[in-house]
Amino acid sequence: MNERIDKLLVKAGAYFGGEGVDYSNFDPKKFAELIVRECSDIADKAEPYKANDLIKQHFGVEDKSIKVGSRIKVVSKFNVGARGTVNYIEPTGKLWVRRDGASSDVSYYPTEVIGDD
Repeated sequence: MNERIDKLLVKAGAYFGGEGVDYSNFDPKKFAELIVRECSDIADKAEPYKANDLIKQHFGVEDKSIKVGSRIKVVSKFNVGARGTVNYIEPTGKLWVRRDGASSDVSYYPTEVIGDD
């Protein structure tokens, strides 16, 4: 098995011991989510504005902690470090943010921001 898969198994609670793999603390939902996130990270490098968000949306693995009114901080793409407030979230998950000191909203994908509460 691929070493990356082994690492994801461990993150999901599996234990590799001398007598094989112990799955007693294994969380299959967490494992599935880790795989989806890994796939979306790969897709982000290939097609940063569509594929990663579509993969997460398809499997229901989205960052639901950011809502309208949430304070955010930009962590990738343009204006890294900028802060603002989410004013609208499109059905696709794209966030419309009014950055501090700005007079209009700009859009970000959820992977480009983190909560700044």
